Amino acid sequence: MAVENYQKHFGRKPSGFWLPECAYQKGIEVLLEEHGIKYFFIDTHGLLYGEPRPFLREFCTGLLFSRTGVAAFARDVESSKQVWSAREGYPGDYQYREFYRDLGFDAPYDYIKPFLHKDEEEGL
Repeated sequence: MAVENYQKHFGRKPSGFWLPECAYQKGIEVLLEEHGIKYFFIDTHGLLYGEPRPFLREFCTGLLFSRTGVAAFARDVESSKQVWSAREGYPGDYQYREFYRDLGFDAPYDYIKPFLHKDEEEGL
């Protein structure tokens, strides 16, 4: 579904992408490879505590799966804090929007309508 949606909007298939919520389940790389995905991103602990464990734990940025050749890249811990942490990152700053709020759900429809993609507008 993700590959089809990407192709619909960008006119080509993706080489890789972020898994939703950086989730990983053993065997998903086989499914990704079947759809032409060469890499994906996961949480750092997905590589640090996975099997086999990376040789350079703190500096690990990628791992090739031996069965399929699909690479998993871990997001950087410090950069992630700046983006996602309500205490240490910009979402916690009072000048930024409230963490986990979405103007698309909070604002009146007439306000957000000019910003909607045609598919989203039709679905309302």
